[in-house]
Amino acid sequence: MKPRLLFISHVNPAHPRSGQQQRVYYSLKAAKRFFQITFLTLSSGNPEDLEQLRELCDDVIALPPLLLDYRTKLVYALQYICFALRTGLKKSNFIIGEVEFSPKRLESVLKDRNFDYVIFEYWYAYKSVSLFQSHGMSCILDMHDTLWKAFEQQIKTKPFPLFYKERIKRLYRQYEQHAWKSFDRIIALNKIEQNMVKGVISTNVMVDFLPMGIDLSVWEYLWIYNDSAPYRVGFYGGLSSKVNIDSALRCLEKIMPIIWEKKPGAEFWLIGNHPADALLQRAKTDSRIKITGYVEKVQKVIAKMGVILCPWEGVFGFRSRIIEVMAIGVPLVVSYDAIAGMGIAEGGIEVGRTNDELANHVLGLLDNKGLACQLSLNARSDVEKNYSFEDTYLKYFNRLQKRIDERSKND
Repeated sequence: MKPRLLFISHVNPAHPRSGQQQRVYYSLKAAKRFFQITFLTLSSGNPEDLEQLRELCDDVIALPPLLLDYRTKLVYALQYICFALRTGLKKSNFIIGEVEFSPKRLESVLKDRNFDYVIFEYWYAYKSVSLFQSHGMSCILDMHDTLWKAFEQQIKTKPFPLFYKERIKRLYRQYEQHAWKSFDRIIALNKIEQNMVKGVISTNVMVDFLPMGIDLSVWEYLWIYNDSAPYRVGFYGGLSSKVNIDSALRCLEKIMPIIWEKKPGAEFWLIGNHPADALLQRAKTDSRIKITGYVEKVQKVIAKMGVILCPWEGVFGFRSRIIEVMAIGVPLVVSYDAIAGMGIAEGGIEVGRTNDELANHVLGLLDNKGLACQLSLNARSDVEKNYSFEDTYLKYFNRLQKRIDERSKND
C-alpha cells in the first residue's frame, strides 16, 4: 500500500494554464508516483473536469460551491463585511477559509478518513489544520506566495484612508504569519520567502524550497539567433493582471523608446491572454506594437523573439514564465526583482535596475550574436539542472515518501 496523501485546494488544475494551476497539476502528477492521492476541491460537477482530475488522483472529492444562489450570497455578503472589518482579510480568505473549506464542512465530508500527510494549497483554510493533527496527521502548507506582500501591492491604489490601509496591512500580515505556525511543514517557492518564514515560526518546523518546475518535453529548446530585420523584443505573461499591465506599460513608455532611438524598426510583442484596453489602444497607434492574444502553441511565438523583457517590480513569488522562456532559450533581460529568491544561476540572464540599463542590455543582445547565444545555452542548462519536473516536484515527493518509510522503520 502506498502512503496516503490528501490535497485540499480551491485551485482546480483540470486545465492548467495559470501558474497556480500548473503548480497544483505538477504536484499531483509527481505525488501520485509515491502516494495514494485524494484531492478535495470545489467543482460545479463538469464531467470533463472531473475526468481530468481522476486521471491525476486516486480519489476526487468535488464539493459543490455553497455560494450559488442570490439569497445565499446575500447572507454571506453581510457576514463577510463583519469579517473584513474585524480581521482586515480579503473576500477570498472568508469564502475559502470560513465557508467552502470551513472546519465544520471538512469534518462532515472527510469523517473517519485517515492520511499520512495533508497538503493545503494556500493558507486560507488553516483553521481546519487541527482537525487532522488531532488524529496524528501531519499538515503541510504549500505557500504559493507570501500573500501579505501581494496584498500590500493590491491596496496601494485603493481609495482608502492611509490609516485604514496601514491597519489592514498589519492585520493581514499578522493573520498570515499566525497561520504559518499552525502547520507541521511548509513549502516555499522562493528562497527569500523561505528564510523569512524560518524567522517567524518554530525551529522545529521544516521549511522546504520547492521552485516551480516545468515539463521539458513541452518546453523544448527552440530558439535560433536571427540577425535580420525586424528585431523583435517580447513581453510574455497574462495581460489582464495589474502587475503585468504595469510591467508592459513600463516597457512601452520607459524602455522601448530608448531602444527605438537606436532600432527604430524594432517590434515589441505582447504575448499573453486577455490584453487590457490600455495595451490594445497603444497597439492601434503604433504598428511596431504587436499583441498576440491567446496562442495555442505559445512556445513557437516566443522562439521568434530576439529578446524577452521582464521589468517586474516586487521581490516575492516565483515567475514561472521566466523559466519557460529560459527553457526555450530566448535571451532574457529582467529587473532584479523579477528573479529575486528564485535561485537562478548567473550567466543565463541579463539583469538591470534602471530603464536605461534594461534597454542597453536589450540592445547589446540584439547586436551581439556570441553573447546572445551563450546566454541562451546557459539558461537552458540551468533549467535542465534545477527546474525540470524531475528535479523539482518529483524529487520533493520522493523525499516526502522516504520520510514516511523512515518513520515506519523507527516505529
